This record gives sequence, structure tokens and C-alpha cells, in this order.
Amino acid sequence: MLLPKKKLLISRRSLLIAAPAILISNKVADAQFGGCSPAFCSSSQVPALCAPPYATWDPVTAHNVALTGGNLTATNTSPGFSIDQGARIITSRSSGKYYHEIHTGTGGAFREGNGIVNPATAYGTFSGNGGGGVWWDGFGSTNVFSNGVFQGTSGATAANPLCWATDLDNRLIWVRNPGGNWNNNALADPATAVGGYTIMPALAMGPCCTFGGFGATPGRITTANFGSTAFADTPPVGFCGWHL
Repeated sequence: MLLPKKKLLISRRSLLIAAPAILISNKVADAQFGGCSPAFCSSSQVPALCAPPYATWDPVTAHNVALTGGNLTATNTSPGFSIDQGARIITSRSSGKYYHEIHTGTGGAFREGNGIVNPATAYGTFSGNGGGGVWWDGFGSTNVFSNGVFQGTSGATAANPLCWATDLDNRLIWVRNPGGNWNNNALADPATAVGGYTIMPALAMGPCCTFGGFGATPGRITTANFGSTAFADTPPVGFCGWHL
């Protein structure tokens, strides 16, 4: 049945008005689904299990830390040199490709940093040399360690968000500041599994932040974005936020 001309014009105008909103919605979704949102891409293009809700820090396992902001901001509360301070994600994974961002302060203490770790690893074991995971040194060096082994100087500083791409299928990980080189290497690329730092095999892993050690003071802050809000950088193709 043909619509009257007047109704047809109104219908076309409604589509034109709605189009910008659709494009904006798609752009936000693209930033959280590795460049391909479920609403506009085929199921084969969308990373598996990317749908929200997204994870937070775990209030049960956080230690000497106060969680605020929907359990996404961790503030350490222990004075002195205690290295048993930190927060870990509420859910860990042993496979898949994930992206998250960390906002953290500059300087701080010797054991202040973040990365990914096996959930059974103590904060004091993880901080300092990445025991049980992969740890970025926030004390000024930007060095990255994997289970005690030095991986390289990442070049990613605390002055901007730390962007982490974790490939648990290939057991590789990358870090950078927005728009920078992954792992301080112009050839590194998470989308093609090139130039990643090594993740120890088999074990489940998840994001973690640590505090304490030499120079430690309470009140240091680390905030995570696991996908619940728009990212500062664009996730690599095939990577998505850490979901529940």
C-alpha cells in the first residue's frame, strides 16, 4: 500500500533525524567491541562474549584498599612499607582477547603498579617483579616483568591512561598510552599477535593493581575502565572489554 505523500515525507524526515543518533551509538559501541559492534556487524566479526555487564575490582579480595566509584577506583589505606595492598578484577579468564585501561598516579612507591595476574597470587608476590602474572612498574621505570622475568621498557607512563591488550589465546600482552606504540615497538600489534610480552601458560589471568613498598603512603589512587564507559583509545580489532 502506498503512503500518502505527506506521510511519506514525514517518514523520511524521521529517518534523517534518527540517523546521526544511530551513528553516534555505533561509534561508542565500536570503541568497546574491538572495532565492531554487535548491532552493525555479523556474529563472526564480533569478539565472543563481549556483551555487558563489564567487570569491576573485587571487593572481597581487595586488601588494604578502599573501593569507590562503583568498585572501579582503588585507594590504598595502609601506611608504611606494607606490600600486601591491592585490588584484582572480580572475574579472571584463561582464554579470549581483552582490553582495559588504567588511570594511575605518577611516582608513588616501589611496589605501585598494575597488570594482570593469576587470582591465587598474593599482592606482595605479584608487585615488584610480576610473580604469577605480568606487572608494569609505576615507580618511574615503565619496565614490564612477566613472572619474575624482565620483558622490556614499555614506554607507557602514568601521565596518561595505560591501555592494556591481553591475548590469552596466544598468551601475549601489550601496553601503551593512547595512540602510542604498543610495548614501545613500532612493529608491535595485538591484532596480529606481533611483539607481545609473554604471559605464563595455562593459568587464568585478570587485571590487578598494587601499592606499597619503599616510599609508600596511603591515599594512592588507581582507577580501571573494563568497558563500562567509552575508552580513551581504540581497542585492537578482535579485543573487547572484561565482561562478567
